[in-house]
Amino acid sequence: MRIIAFCLSLCLAAAPAAARDITRSMGEGQAAALLHLPGPAHLRPAVVLMLADGRAPDLRADRHIEHLLGAGIAVLEPQAPVPDIRAIFAALARRTDVDGSRVGLLTRGRGAHVDLRGSPIIASVLLYPGCTVPPPQPAPGAVLLMHGDADDANPTDACLELAEAWRHNGLEVRQHIVPGASYGWDLRPIGPSSTELLPRPDGRGRVRAQAWPDGAEYAAGLAARFLAAELDRGS
Repeated sequence: MRIIAFCLSLCLAAAPAAARDITRSMGEGQAAALLHLPGPAHLRPAVVLMLADGRAPDLRADRHIEHLLGAGIAVLEPQAPVPDIRAIFAALARRTDVDGSRVGLLTRGRGAHVDLRGSPIIASVLLYPGCTVPPPQPAPGAVLLMHGDADDANPTDACLELAEAWRHNGLEVRQHIVPGASYGWDLRPIGPSSTELLPRPDGRGRVRAQAWPDGAEYAAGLAARFLAAELDRGS
C-alpha cells in the first residue's frame, strides 16, 4: 500500500511554465466542448479530459488548465450539463492537432461518477471523488487518488478501502492524502469568505469545502506531473 502525504512547505512550488494559449470550440449540444491547446512548440500533444464537480465548469478548472498547459498537455472541457462523452471522444479522435491515442482524465468531486468504460483513457487523476459511495472504477491504467483528511465525503478509511479494491482489480493506484484539506480545497475564495457548502458527490446533502490556495496550487502541479509522466509512458 502506497500512501504519500505532502505538507504545506511543498506548496511553494513554482508557477506553471505557460498560461492558456489557444482555445477552440468543438461540437455542439451535448457534444459541445472547449479544447485548450499549449503553445505551438508542442506538436500533437497528449490531451486530458477534465470533468467538473457539477453540471458546468467552474473557476476550479483554471489552475489545473494552467499547469497542464505548462506541462505541454492539451485540456478538453465538456460544456453541456450532461455531456455526450462518447461523441466528444469520437470528435477528438478525428482531430490532427492533438494525439488522440494519449488521453488522460482529471476529475473533481462528482465528475468522477461519470462512467467512462470503453474510453481511450490511459491515466486518471481523481480529486476528492466521494469514497463513501464509490465512483465507477477508472479506465485501465495508472490512477492518482487525492483527497484530504478533513473531508466528510472522503474519509481516509473509505478511500483506503477503495484504493485497495481497485488495486485488487488490476489498477495501478497511487494515493495522496492532503493533511488538513477539506472537500473542494481548490475552490477560488469569493470575497471575504473561503468556505462554501457544496453538493456531496454521493448526492446526499452538502459538504463543507474550505478554499486552500497554496494546497490547491501544489495539488494542481502534482496532478499535471503525474499525467505528463503517464501519458509520455503511454506514447
